[in-house]
Amino acid sequence: MGRLIQRKACSVPYRQVKGILDVLAFEHPLAGNQLIKGGIEPGEDPLSAAIREAREESGLVLGNGSLELGVPVPVTPDSTWHFFAFPTLGLPDGWHFLTPDDGGRLFRFFWHPLHHDPDDTWHEAFHIALDHVRATLPGLVGPGGAA
Repeated sequence: MGRLIQRKACSVPYRQVKGILDVLAFEHPLAGNQLIKGGIEPGEDPLSAAIREAREESGLVLGNGSLELGVPVPVTPDSTWHFFAFPTLGLPDGWHFLTPDDGGRLFRFFWHPLHHDPDDTWHEAFHIALDHVRATLPGLVGPGGAA
Protein backbone atom coordinates (compact mmCIF):
# COMPACT_ATOMS: atom_id res chain seq x y z
CA MET A 1 0.00 0.00 0.00
CA GLY A 2 1.28 3.47 -0.91
CA ARG A 3 2.28 6.14 1.55
CA LEU A 4 -0.32 8.80 2.37
CA ILE A 5 0.77 12.20 1.04
CA GLN A 6 -0.30 15.11 3.25
CA ARG A 7 -1.48 18.31 1.61
CA LYS A 8 -0.12 21.52 3.15
CA ALA A 9 -0.77 25.19 2.46
CA CYS A 10 2.03 27.76 2.70
CA SER A 11 1.13 31.42 3.13
CA VAL A 12 3.80 33.82 1.85
CA PRO A 13 3.10 37.45 2.78
CA TYR A 14 5.59 39.67 0.94
CA ARG A 15 6.72 43.28 0.66
CA GLN A 16 9.15 45.22 -1.49
CA VAL A 17 11.39 47.82 0.16
CA LYS A 18 13.96 49.79 -1.86
CA GLY A 19 13.79 47.20 -4.63
CA ILE A 20 14.33 44.26 -2.26
CA LEU A 21 11.63 41.58 -2.17
CA ASP A 22 11.11 40.27 1.39
CA VAL A 23 8.95 37.37 2.54
CA LEU A 24 7.50 37.05 6.01
CA ALA A 25 9.11 34.35 8.14
CA PHE A 26 9.18 33.41 11.79
CA GLU A 27 11.37 31.74 14.35
CA HIS A 28 9.65 28.68 15.86
CA PRO A 29 10.98 28.14 19.40
CA LEU A 30 11.51 24.40 18.78
CA ALA A 31 11.89 23.97 15.02
CA GLY A 32 13.92 26.86 13.59
CA ASN A 33 13.02 29.51 11.04
CA GLN A 34 10.00 28.86 8.86
CA LEU A 35 7.37 30.24 6.55
CA ILE A 36 3.70 30.11 7.57
CA LYS A 37 2.46 26.62 6.71
CA GLY A 38 -0.03 24.03 7.91
CA GLY A 39 -2.28 21.18 6.96
CA ILE A 40 -5.28 21.48 4.68
CA GLU A 41 -8.35 20.30 6.58
CA PRO A 42 -10.91 17.91 5.01
CA GLY A 43 -13.20 19.85 2.68
CA GLU A 44 -10.98 22.96 2.78
CA ASP A 45 -9.47 24.41 -0.38
CA PRO A 46 -5.72 25.26 -0.34
CA LEU A 47 -6.20 29.06 -0.50
CA SER A 48 -8.60 29.03 2.45
CA ALA A 49 -6.09 26.90 4.38
CA ALA A 50 -3.28 29.39 3.62
CA ILE A 51 -5.44 32.28 4.87
CA ARG A 52 -6.46 30.33 8.00
CA GLU A 53 -2.87 29.34 8.78
CA ALA A 54 -1.72 32.97 8.48
CA ARG A 55 -4.37 34.03 11.00
CA GLU A 56 -3.56 31.17 13.41
CA GLU A 57 0.23 31.49 13.25
CA SER A 58 0.71 35.25 12.87
CA GLY A 59 -2.56 37.01 13.65
CA LEU A 60 -2.64 38.43 10.11
CA VAL A 61 -5.90 38.56 8.18
CA LEU A 62 -4.99 38.02 4.51
CA GLY A 63 -7.01 37.44 1.40
CA ASN A 64 -7.06 40.20 -1.20
CA GLY A 65 -4.69 39.91 -4.14
CA SER A 66 -3.36 36.44 -3.44
CA LEU A 67 -1.08 34.86 -6.03
CA GLU A 68 -0.87 31.11 -6.49
CA LEU A 69 2.81 30.23 -6.85
CA GLY A 70 2.62 27.46 -9.42
CA VAL A 71 1.65 23.84 -9.01
CA PRO A 72 1.80 22.03 -5.65
CA VAL A 73 5.39 21.09 -4.75
CA PRO A 74 6.59 17.89 -3.04
CA VAL A 75 8.60 19.53 -0.25
CA THR A 76 9.06 16.43 1.93
CA PRO A 77 8.69 12.74 1.02
CA ASP A 78 5.27 12.65 2.69
CA SER A 79 3.85 16.11 1.86
CA THR A 80 2.91 18.32 -1.06
CA TRP A 81 2.67 22.06 -0.46
CA HIS A 82 0.43 24.64 -2.13
CA PHE A 83 2.02 28.12 -2.08
CA PHE A 84 0.10 31.42 -2.02
CA ALA A 85 1.70 34.87 -1.87
CA PHE A 86 -0.04 37.90 -0.40
CA PRO A 87 1.05 41.53 -0.90
CA THR A 88 1.32 43.54 2.32
CA LEU A 89 1.66 47.19 3.25
CA GLY A 90 2.44 48.87 6.53
CA LEU A 91 3.47 45.85 8.58
CA PRO A 92 6.25 46.36 11.13
CA ASP A 93 9.77 45.04 10.59
CA GLY A 94 9.17 42.43 13.27
CA TRP A 95 6.81 41.31 15.99
CA HIS A 96 5.97 38.44 18.34
CA PHE A 97 2.74 36.42 18.20
CA LEU A 98 1.47 33.90 20.75
CA THR A 99 -0.32 31.13 18.86
CA PRO A 100 -3.63 29.92 20.27
CA ASP A 101 -2.95 26.21 19.55
CA ASP A 102 -0.46 23.66 20.94
CA GLY A 103 -0.69 25.24 24.38
CA GLY A 104 0.50 28.51 22.87
CA ARG A 105 3.89 29.09 21.28
CA LEU A 106 5.56 32.46 20.93
CA PHE A 107 6.70 33.05 17.33
CA ARG A 108 9.11 35.87 16.42
CA PHE A 109 8.25 37.29 12.98
CA PHE A 110 10.76 38.95 10.67
CA TRP A 111 11.21 39.77 7.00
CA HIS A 112 13.62 37.53 5.06
CA PRO A 113 15.15 39.06 1.90
CA LEU A 114 14.17 36.59 -0.82
CA HIS A 115 17.54 36.80 -2.55
CA HIS A 116 19.33 35.58 0.63
CA ASP A 117 19.88 31.85 0.99
CA PRO A 118 18.50 30.36 4.19
CA ASP A 119 21.17 29.45 6.73
CA ASP A 120 21.30 26.55 9.18
CA THR A 121 18.76 28.28 11.48
CA TRP A 122 16.07 27.39 8.91
CA HIS A 123 14.25 24.07 9.14
CA GLU A 124 15.40 21.87 6.24
CA ALA A 125 12.01 21.72 4.47
CA PHE A 126 11.95 25.50 4.26
CA HIS A 127 15.14 25.54 2.20
CA ILE A 128 13.12 23.74 -0.51
CA ALA A 129 10.12 25.99 0.10
CA LEU A 130 12.20 29.17 -0.24
CA ASP A 131 13.78 27.83 -3.44
CA HIS A 132 10.28 27.45 -4.90
CA VAL A 133 9.17 30.91 -3.76
CA ARG A 134 12.39 32.43 -5.12
CA ALA A 135 11.77 30.74 -8.49
CA THR A 136 8.14 31.88 -8.83
CA LEU A 137 7.32 35.05 -6.88
CA PRO A 138 9.63 37.62 -8.53
CA GLY A 139 8.25 36.82 -11.99
CA LEU A 140 4.67 37.32 -10.77
CA VAL A 141 5.12 40.58 -8.86
CA GLY A 142 7.56 42.29 -11.21
CA PRO A 143 10.02 45.04 -10.29
CA GLY A 144 7.42 47.27 -8.62
CA GLY A 145 6.19 44.59 -6.25
CA ALA A 146 2.60 44.57 -7.50
CA ALA A 147 1.00 41.75 -9.43
